[in-house]
Amino acid sequence: MKKTKLRFSYKEYTIGGVLSSALAVISVIVLGYSIMLSFKARGEGSAQVGAYGLVSLVLSLFGVIFGLLSYKEQDKRYGISFFGTFTNGVIIVMLILFILVGL
Repeated sequence: MKKTKLRFSYKEYTIGGVLSSALAVISVIVLGYSIMLSFKARGEGSAQVGAYGLVSLVLSLFGVIFGLLSYKEQDKRYGISFFGTFTNGVIIVMLILFILVGL
């Protein structure tokens, strides 16, 4: 017989986790727009492409910070904190690789 996992918890999500996830979504949108601009320019993007990439990096850095700090909140649900922290971390690693490959 298969057990079903039901959650009857009325815990709220962490504020930092929600903020971290929101920053991750915004960062992905900004990064996507930057990549789209770069493709349209056939790899010869202007400083605007780099500026959008830098904005995405800064947003992701703040997202990781808020996500990590959200784990200090007691008696909350941490799923969205994990999502935000993980997504922002992946974006940071990806952007650092873009910068290193571009040098």
